[in-house]
Amino acid sequence: MLARQQKINTTLKPDHTADSFVSFHRYLMSMAIFPLLLCFVFLFYLTFSSVAESGRGAFSTTGGGARDRIFGHSFVAVADDANAMKWNPAGITSLPQRVVTFSYASLFTLGSGAFDFSDTSSSVNEDIVNIANLFPNFAVPVGISYHRIGTHGLIFSDKNGTILDLNGDYKEQLLTLSTGKMISVGKSKISFGLNLNRYTVSSIHKRQGLGLDTGILFSPKNRLIPQIGVTLNGLSGGFDLSSGQEETKRLPSRLTLGLAYRLLKDQLTIASGLAKTSTAEDWKYGITGEYNIYRFYPIHLSLRSGYHFRGSRSENQLNINARKANLGFSLYINRFKLDYAYEPHTLLGNTHRMTVSMLQVRPTEIHWQNGMQHYMMLEDESALTSFQKLIILNPHSARGYHQIARIYERRGELDNAIQSLEHVKQLDENYFGQEKLQQLIEDLEDQRQLHTGLRQEPF
Repeated sequence: MLARQQKINTTLKPDHTADSFVSFHRYLMSMAIFPLLLCFVFLFYLTFSSVAESGRGAFSTTGGGARDRIFGHSFVAVADDANAMKWNPAGITSLPQRVVTFSYASLFTLGSGAFDFSDTSSSVNEDIVNIANLFPNFAVPVGISYHRIGTHGLIFSDKNGTILDLNGDYKEQLLTLSTGKMISVGKSKISFGLNLNRYTVSSIHKRQGLGLDTGILFSPKNRLIPQIGVTLNGLSGGFDLSSGQEETKRLPSRLTLGLAYRLLKDQLTIASGLAKTSTAEDWKYGITGEYNIYRFYPIHLSLRSGYHFRGSRSENQLNINARKANLGFSLYINRFKLDYAYEPHTLLGNTHRMTVSMLQVRPTEIHWQNGMQHYMMLEDESALTSFQKLIILNPHSARGYHQIARIYERRGELDNAIQSLEHVKQLDENYFGQEKLQQLIEDLEDQRQLHTGLRQEPF
């Protein structure tokens, strides 16, 4: 019995030599890459400061992907996909892999309808492309986003009423470079993010400018404490939105605060957000709920709905000036995700938003890799969390339950270890036999009886 136990414990001992070398190598790489990243940001300023067609106005408050638009300003506290670059750049630090998203919307069903890109169309179309974690091996995450909104068929005239163009175009563009850094405070995490924005407005005249956004995201270990996000948009500093000979206008700034609770093992998210823009008297508030359904692996579904309103305070009274509700869903299939959002409007019509996301690898594989890394570093709590997330996404993962059993065995939780191994047998008998897990169950049962004093080993 003691020989068998010794053999099991020996097989579970990780070799830290390679891991220590990898950690040291990553540290050296981080020291070398961070200055290069700063140089890259500086070159971004210099390169695009002389280009007229690059960026869209972040002063436009419309936009975003189908999922984050339902959350609205509360997404500053969620910020868990590539669209975090718009709402809270600090969220980019929590993305474990490269993500590419494409979003489209025909606003308010105006003009000749959606998906009409002809020169005579008067539809207001919006397009967004995000690439988060552009360089996964960098010491800090880097993302880039292109955001465009525009329409055709406009009539332009000068101050005297003289017609300048009977079929003019109007286009706003935004090119954003995002980065961030996460630090650990005890078992909680604080992330800091920064956006460098390049704006362009094109019509009869062209306007352009640069600006900064900054964000903070606090992720507590204690689930009773909400996740908190704060962003400040429009830190343009000395950069004005220049319009040639016209009067220059500074970009308005916006302060946003959001809170988010993740409940039921992250299946339910409830978030709220409050925003105030420097040039507006009204403030905006919203609350959103999202529920994930994981019963149909490899497909899983998310349902969400939000309620938002705009109000002001005068003479100690709260005035609600406008309100709206929206709803949508997400459909996940392995590395691909489809988001849809429906935004009704009483006067202007309805808006339908679509977002397609592509992940570099499957989310289950990310959780497996993270779990194995924590396991080899003897970080059992973090490893267990990663494997449990894998099980949530794929309840039929025999190797996930096997690895959970190994963690429980190392922690001395023999009942949980045996239960996890028996679950492996129910899921995949071939895997159970190949890994010789029946022998492991018998050894663990012997250890359990020894610890409880139910049986004495003979000398």
